[in-house]
Amino acid sequence: MNKVFFTLLICLLMPTVSQAKIGDRFQVIENGIRWLYTVIADGEVEVGFDEMGWYYESTYYVDSLIIPSEVRGYKVTRIADSGFEELPDFETVVMPEGLRTIGKRAFRKNSMLVNVVFPENLEVIGEEAFYGCFSLEEINLKNHVKAIHESAFWGCYSMRELRLSEELQTIENWAFAYCRNLKSLYLPKNVSYIHGSSLWACLGLESIEVAEDNPYFDSRNNSNAVIKKEGDELVCGCSTTIIPLNVRRIGDGAFCFQGNKPILPEGIPNSVESIGMDAFTGCTFDSLLITKNVKIIDDMAFSGCTFLVACKIEEGGLKVIGNGAFERAKIPGLTIPLSVEVIGERAFSQSTIQSAVIPSAIKTVSNHAFDDCRELKSLELQEGVEIIGGGAFSGCKKLVFNDIKFPSTLRVIEKGAFSYCNLSYIKIPDGVVKIGPRAFQYCNVNGFDPTSVYLPASLKEIGDSAFFTAHSVQVTTAIPNPLPIKETVFTCYDDGHDKLWTYRSNGVLTVPKGCADLYKATYPWSLFKNIREIEHIGIDQQTTSKAPAVEKARYTVGGVKTKSHIQGLTIVDMSDGSRCKVMVK
Repeated sequence: MNKVFFTLLICLLMPTVSQAKIGDRFQVIENGIRWLYTVIADGEVEVGFDEMGWYYESTYYVDSLIIPSEVRGYKVTRIADSGFEELPDFETVVMPEGLRTIGKRAFRKNSMLVNVVFPENLEVIGEEAFYGCFSLEEINLKNHVKAIHESAFWGCYSMRELRLSEELQTIENWAFAYCRNLKSLYLPKNVSYIHGSSLWACLGLESIEVAEDNPYFDSRNNSNAVIKKEGDELVCGCSTTIIPLNVRRIGDGAFCFQGNKPILPEGIPNSVESIGMDAFTGCTFDSLLITKNVKIIDDMAFSGCTFLVACKIEEGGLKVIGNGAFERAKIPGLTIPLSVEVIGERAFSQSTIQSAVIPSAIKTVSNHAFDDCRELKSLELQEGVEIIGGGAFSGCKKLVFNDIKFPSTLRVIEKGAFSYCNLSYIKIPDGVVKIGPRAFQYCNVNGFDPTSVYLPASLKEIGDSAFFTAHSVQVTTAIPNPLPIKETVFTCYDDGHDKLWTYRSNGVLTVPKGCADLYKATYPWSLFKNIREIEHIGIDQQTTSKAPAVEKARYTVGGVKTKSHIQGLTIVDMSDGSRCKVMVK
């Protein structure tokens, strides 16, 4: 009696097709597998493994997962999001007829999965559905699949064959990224959208063909590329692509990443007007010619191109160099065209560029635009440049101050702009009103040599640690009234060290005639060990690349050598062989 009652109770508690609501869930244990079903529509469920565990019996082993087509009167039409994610044991998955959708991450990182039998009525493959299925060798999509979403087959390294549905309409970004052994792609006639990065890092891809009756794309002139007819945009390419001469745009991610090497016998064709984001990221070609017809080089377009031996951009047309456009690229002989109006953040960061002229149309040099360019030796900022952005030239260790030409229009040098450069001599140009925090931090390669700094009368603000130096500093200021600054402007020790060491050691401050007493009475300027006056302060813009002369030795008027300036007249021998007299009151 009790057994009959218990069985009856279970039956009453189980949802039936007529009773169930959308969102109701129930378990079924079958063939040692604990299935979890969720009602998603009238008479329809999605399926996945139960959250409580994969197997009902831990000793029950199967190498094939055969997904039921029907359960308790419900049709299985969808694989749940993450339904079978990260299951290491299955080598084959057989999907039921009637299944229309594979959800997001449905079989993500099933590393042992080799074969998948797709059903005839499947329409949608969700984001990351087979992401990281390293062993998957073949994809044969039946005729009703209409959409392959983002990263659906990312990292399916073993995939060698790919047959797409004739009804396929959409291939989203990174859909087949890192399918390294994929040899060919045939794009069916109904595909109306394919993202350039869908073939990202398909290193083995050698053949791309578009159906002749596709109204949206073609592979003209046997180019081995997908070209969008509207706008003549090359969307996807491979290592054997020959860019046709009538292409107007290289699309986002078209040849991206790690080794794709399009054939550029005469450089980028004259017809090309813009180069998209990540278009050639990581490409291995050794020479590059960008014609004057190119107006825009978008973000990261040539980032990571480390095999370039020769790179040239023709003068006269280019307007925009996007964020990270040549980041980490090998471009030693590149000259920036004077027509450029925008240089984006990190545009040349960590590249091997050796010389840079910033055109007059650029008002602001973007943050980190040339940061860590360790081969940069010459820099000219043309008249019109007003702001040098944060970290713009940070880490350019071969850059010497007299190899930098500043414009009279310069007003602001932002945070860390020249930090970690080889600038033991720093002359802030007349007209500059603001120097940001750490702008010239650690600019002294040899920390035991003094850093020499000139501050113009136009200056209104100096940020914390702007001229931090590990040893000593010699400052000449044309400012008659001391600016309010923090004691960290010339030092940043604040962890128990003597943070005033920079001032107390050999710190020398030279001020305009009649201003010494005012500086001596104003903290922290008063911390300088030596404060002296000079009759006239004003340093013309230096255009020579010769290193600035520094004090070599000091003598009293009686010829006795002295370590520092003394009150009265001091005779100073300079490193360039000249001799001068300094009066300290």
